[in-house]
Amino acid sequence: MLAGSMPKRRTSASFVETAAKCLDTAASSPPSPASTHARAARAFVIVSRVLNVFEATMQRVSAGSRSRVASARSVPSTLDT
Repeated sequence: MLAGSMPKRRTSASFVETAAKCLDTAASSPPSPASTHARAARAFVIVSRVLNVFEATMQRVSAGSRSRVASARSVPSTLDT
């Protein structure tokens, strides 16, 4: 079944067998449009959350790179004598 797509390097036979079973199952029962849409909606929510966290991080980094903001937040070294 997977003769044309067999891995070139040594691969565990159980991995190849699992992949063959998954491929066979996917071909025999494709997902319904409703389940595909639900998965896409969940993925969109996850990606949106990641993007929001990334944007917030970028804003904090940008704000922290300004000298007046950075100096106001700086704490003197405890190693100074």
